[in-house]
Amino acid sequence: MKNIGIEKKINKKLIIALIGLIVVGTIVAYMYWVRTPQYSLNQIKKAVQQHDLITFEKYVDIDSLVTRFIDQAIAKEMHNSTDGTAKLAAGLVEMIKPKIVESSKNQIKAYIEKGDFEETKENDTGISVKHFYKGVEFRSIDKIKKSGNIDLVALKIYNKRFEEELILEVKMRKLDSYWQVVELNNIGSLMDKIEELENEKLAELNKPIIEEMKNAVSYENIEIRKIEGDDWGFSKEVHFPVTIKCLTDKNIAGLGATIIVKNKQGKVILEMPVRSTRSTYKDKVSVVKWDKEINPFIEEDEILYNTSASELDVSIYTDYLVYEDGTEVKLLKELP
Repeated sequence: MKNIGIEKKINKKLIIALIGLIVVGTIVAYMYWVRTPQYSLNQIKKAVQQHDLITFEKYVDIDSLVTRFIDQAIAKEMHNSTDGTAKLAAGLVEMIKPKIVESSKNQIKAYIEKGDFEETKENDTGISVKHFYKGVEFRSIDKIKKSGNIDLVALKIYNKRFEEELILEVKMRKLDSYWQVVELNNIGSLMDKIEELENEKLAELNKPIIEEMKNAVSYENIEIRKIEGDDWGFSKEVHFPVTIKCLTDKNIAGLGATIIVKNKQGKVILEMPVRSTRSTYKDKVSVVKWDKEINPFIEEDEILYNTSASELDVSIYTDYLVYEDGTEVKLLKELP
């Protein structure tokens, strides 16, 4: 569902944004000048190390940081959206924004007080906070832009996992005698870059796995059949009968795959995970039928149902294979 997808994206980027703040507080060890942004960053570092929440809250406006990030995330998703469902989902997220802000603030405070990544649970996006933070090191201050009582500090950080140097922009405001972090200014574009690097790394790791699965199973005679609904227009379905052929010497006990349907312009109309527990043997075939129930309130579902099968391209990609001997092959969904 699109609305679930946008919330997962926002949650994922929010978690990484919080880590970005922690990176700021833990890597700038040599910055010590009083009444400068550098000194404040060093105080954040000490607060994290000493689990001093009071000092941390002095030098970090947590409410501003989280609120501004969520505003950026919602605006970005709406800008990138090409259909009404994503905009609706963004509107729903806007409605529950106060709850998201409060929850995120609590996550930050809990981490500062406990100081243990294991205490920061993974959210439903599956992103590991510990894995993201591991291997991130500070390189240098790239530059500082000053504008009245606002400084924009650009930090060079190096991610060993991706072997990539990145820039984290920290917006700080001057108060009576110290500076306070109020925003991670480029967190949206930074997270896009990290997501791009993650996808590239995953593709590299999955390449031999995909090749092995291609040599083990094939999908033939894929059809798209439309099933009429009731008089009210409900209960409409699209069926995908498929012939599965085992190409390996090992008998297949089950598999998981993804059906992707595109129109002639290449736009994805459907991306549906499916699975089969039907055994398939060497040089033998089995016929399965996967069904898609049409939701009349989802634009893509209606397009799928109302578009002629001849105008659609359907393909199936294997996600995992389970063999009768108990072994399995599975695509990586996240970096190890």
